[in-house]
Amino acid sequence: MGAEDNRIEYSGDELRLYWRQKSWTMPVAEITRIDICVMADPIHHGDETFHIVRGASRFWLLGHNLYSGGAVVERLQTEHPEIPCCDMAVFNLSWRLRGAPILGIRFFPIPGVGEFPLKALPRMEAVQA
Repeated sequence: MGAEDNRIEYSGDELRLYWRQKSWTMPVAEITRIDICVMADPIHHGDETFHIVRGASRFWLLGHNLYSGGAVVERLQTEHPEIPCCDMAVFNLSWRLRGAPILGIRFFPIPGVGEFPLKALPRMEAVQA
């Protein structure tokens, strides 16, 4: 399975997320907000940008290792400027939101990929420009 097999696609009226032999669909009409995120402590957690796409009762975490993730989110924002977009600093990621484990343990708060309930959103604050 190559990087292209783990991807996000946008068709104009819905997003499709494929990750590790799972797939999810989210209609664009369900999207309530897009968060463009960085970790609040870039020295210890890295400075890569990642995205959170919020729906009515769920959210998608799109870690920076997702093939074509940034380009798809940018296209979605361009074609749907009515969807609010916020720059956010994330303070911590729970173990279930973290990326691939090392020796079975998710040591580092590197953003993973997947669909999660809204109650699992990480603590974050708006980034001041």
